[in-house]
Amino acid sequence: RPKAVADVVAGERLLCLDNVCQNPRYVEVAEVGFPGGEASWVDVVLADGTTVTMTADHPVRAQGRRSPHSFAGPHIKAAKLRPGLDCLPVLKLVNVPVKSVKPRHQRKAPSRVKVLLKQPERYEVFISKHGAQGAGTHVAVGSADADVTDDDPPDFMGAKHALADPADEGR
Repeated sequence: RPKAVADVVAGERLLCLDNVCQNPRYVEVAEVGFPGGEASWVDVVLADGTTVTMTADHPVRAQGRRSPHSFAGPHIKAAKLRPGLDCLPVLKLVNVPVKSVKPRHQRKAPSRVKVLLKQPERYEVFISKHGAQGAGTHVAVGSADADVTDDDPPDFMGAKHALADPADEGR
């Protein structure tokens, strides 16, 4: 069930995309943190209207960018997504084309949450905006410590919800 990213704790399991088997799987969270400081934000809008807000340098694995050294293409910074060319997987497990990537200007920056998965090169965590409903609203993004294709260190997602394993309830 959806859970606020800020409420996720290490040891909990989140619904992720397994890039090896190409199916959803619950994966244990290795670490959660709350980095401070300034960050640039983007709204990534998919062709089906799904919008996810994240830091400009958050790792995403754009489907279609194949690499001989990875299972499903390299992680890139969210701001480097190519509208009309790159796709991101959504929970209905189809790749949806990226419609646009827009810098986000706001008076009060959203809280940043750092979620690190075990085996970050294999898994993408499904996230959604606050109040999102329906099959196409959960988008797969990389673990905060995933290697990105340029030299800048990644920043962390500003998503509102991740899908927690109901079996973890009460932990």
